[in-house]
Amino acid sequence: MEVWRADIIHPLDELTIEYVAGGCLVIDKGKIVALEKSIPPGASVIYDYQGKLLLPGFIDTHTHLPQYAFVGLGAPGLLQWLHNYTFPEEMKFADVVYARKVARAFFQALLQNGTTTVCSFLTTHKQAADIAFEEAERCGIRAFLGLTLMDRGNNYALQVPKKFALQHCLALIQKWHRRGNLQFVISPRFALSCTSSLMTEAGRMAADLDLLIQTHLSENHDEIRATLEAHPEAKNYADVYYKNDLLNERSLLGHCIHLGSEEIQMMVDAKAVAVHCPTSNQFLMSGIMPLRRLREAGVRVSLGSDVAGGYELSMLHEMRLCLESSKTLTHLDRLQGNTEKEPVSIEQAFYYATLGGAAALRLADVTGNFLPGKEADFVIIDDSPAIPMADAAYMSLPERLSRLVYRLNNRGVLKTVIAGQTVYEDSFASP
Repeated sequence: MEVWRADIIHPLDELTIEYVAGGCLVIDKGKIVALEKSIPPGASVIYDYQGKLLLPGFIDTHTHLPQYAFVGLGAPGLLQWLHNYTFPEEMKFADVVYARKVARAFFQALLQNGTTTVCSFLTTHKQAADIAFEEAERCGIRAFLGLTLMDRGNNYALQVPKKFALQHCLALIQKWHRRGNLQFVISPRFALSCTSSLMTEAGRMAADLDLLIQTHLSENHDEIRATLEAHPEAKNYADVYYKNDLLNERSLLGHCIHLGSEEIQMMVDAKAVAVHCPTSNQFLMSGIMPLRRLREAGVRVSLGSDVAGGYELSMLHEMRLCLESSKTLTHLDRLQGNTEKEPVSIEQAFYYATLGGAAALRLADVTGNFLPGKEADFVIIDDSPAIPMADAAYMSLPERLSRLVYRLNNRGVLKTVIAGQTVYEDSFASP
């Protein structure tokens, strides 16, 4: 048995966080045995991080590996940004040397930020996808990765005809799906870049092989208008996916900012996940996802960094923007006389970035908190850089969690551990 001692914080559900000051996480063969308040008898290895924080590994449920090289570069809107940066950058992944360089840097940055599980789009290049899986396996991260599907639009260099795209998906599935910590995800870029035929067959493949699906929904007004023009048979954006077998309990839909009431109900009925990407939504001026409204309706929610629409891979940063976005909408509600609504709480934001993300990826019985039997995925954080003065004031664990979310980002990550194995360690991290 191993024992990791620190100040432990983990979610029990969407509204409940357990705080254990000076707690001991007991691990055996990479799995959690218990969360104790003191060192249990018989413990053979003790990692003592007293005064530091021990949290579940963060879970990023929507991001883009190929966009990592241009984080922080924006444009007036989504579609122009795609043409200015995303499509030219993704074309570079025909070069396998470049593809490996970016993949290795991307996964390393995730681990440095305390992210233990990621769901990411790749490019349309099969060789680059193979390389991404290789690099994910090499570094040990839990990775849900998908070959991006697109067979329409004016980006001809990135298009792959349906027949070949689906053949490439099958080959990648056979080689990588459920190999260690890896899974393949069916990944239409968005309805605007896919024919109905491609989406329908990809949806059927996902159903037949029980695969998760990731795509984008209602991020930007121009995107919505163009999508409905491209798919006139649909009554709304969500209906495009519904008609093509892509809206169900395995669907992770990024953004979901401008949904109508009927679309929200469609998501509830389908049990689909709305992946909130608050940083990206602000950075590209797309809008603010009505998180509270979606949750009150019964939509499942998780968080994503959406690099490079988002400019950080830090899920602490996404938690912060999640809270601030919700406060903005609450303020607008109150200006209109609706004083009963409250913003999303820090407990909820923390849940979406940990256990909620695990639930979205169907890993809630594997990771996301520290219940016995789960895999030991966690991050050790020195939160002292978030403390403004060297005294003991305002040092309860709830107060430290608030400061962690609002002031730290990734500066204090000392260790990232997946299934009991250290996959990232700061050079000054020894206990």
